[in-house]
Amino acid sequence: MLVLIMAGGEGTRFWPCSRADCPKQFLNITGSRTLLQETAHRVLSLVGYERIFLVTGRRYYDKVREQLPELEPSHIILEPEMRNTAPCIGLAAIYLRQIAPDETMAVLPADHIITDQKEFLRALSAADLMARKHSSLITFGIVPTYPASGYGYIHRGQIKEAVEGIEVFEVEEFVEKPSQNVAEDYLRSGNYLWNSGMFVWKISTIIGMFERFMPELYRGLEELSPLLSTPAAEDKITQLYSAVAPISIDYAIMEKAPQVLCVKGSFGWDDLGSWSSLGELLPGDEAGNRSQGEFVQRDCRDNIIYSPHKPVAAIGVDNLVVVETDDVLLICHKERAQEVRELIQKLKEEGKKELL
Repeated sequence: MLVLIMAGGEGTRFWPCSRADCPKQFLNITGSRTLLQETAHRVLSLVGYERIFLVTGRRYYDKVREQLPELEPSHIILEPEMRNTAPCIGLAAIYLRQIAPDETMAVLPADHIITDQKEFLRALSAADLMARKHSSLITFGIVPTYPASGYGYIHRGQIKEAVEGIEVFEVEEFVEKPSQNVAEDYLRSGNYLWNSGMFVWKISTIIGMFERFMPELYRGLEELSPLLSTPAAEDKITQLYSAVAPISIDYAIMEKAPQVLCVKGSFGWDDLGSWSSLGELLPGDEAGNRSQGEFVQRDCRDNIIYSPHKPVAAIGVDNLVVVETDDVLLICHKERAQEVRELIQKLKEEGKKELL
């Protein structure tokens, strides 16, 4: 198995710590390593650096080399601009086909948190086995621990097989982010899993899916293939990306493909999609306040405070997110943390590029 780490996103929902020049995946948010370093580290016992590849924007090449010096430069695949996950995965698949056309590839975002590494590697190995055995597209469905309305869901169908105690299901359908009431129904039913955005498949299988469901991109990738080891590759990739619309792998392929299987996972997963989700990972007090950095409070409940370098004091506030950086202080209600994206758009419209 080859491992592809996707590290090209801007992490806008983690502003103001995540910025355009240093997005979330390059930050040390929860431990001694950055999120990117953690992602690479957790698969090392399974594959080693010689089988790890990474796709990112051209502007982030130096950061990747700085944070993962063990990674061969030739294993870093560069995009000219963001076009969401489908073009990103297609480009990487063409690269990897030249190296090991009959292999499987795991696709892992660089900014996820996984607390049970041993169980994750068991699930990854099970997915690898199923991808080889059935030539299926494999995704990972996370057992929900609460009725999250911020995640997409997978409606699981019949069990296909159990691999060393790990259940693998047929996928009935992919469901978009639900309302809170629907999310509660999903949790009660036990038939819905969080859509993790992680995948395993044979390289030949996913390229075949691009040919079937994204034929124009597929043709462009095939034209690119003989140029990959030549100076002409960069211009061809730029041309290819300028012609393709941004689209996720879920919309482009996963929701349309036959024989999609789902590995059921319980390995402490979180996609760190907002500051609210980070609260689950920070130490807390008896009033439900969770903080990174010194937090002195009186009569405060259920707040998330991220201020590693400056003490924060508060009186009588509840359900707030407070994030401090050198040049910005963010304060918002926990339930509106997803709206940071809209705030960034307003900063763009006002021309405040220095804050982005």
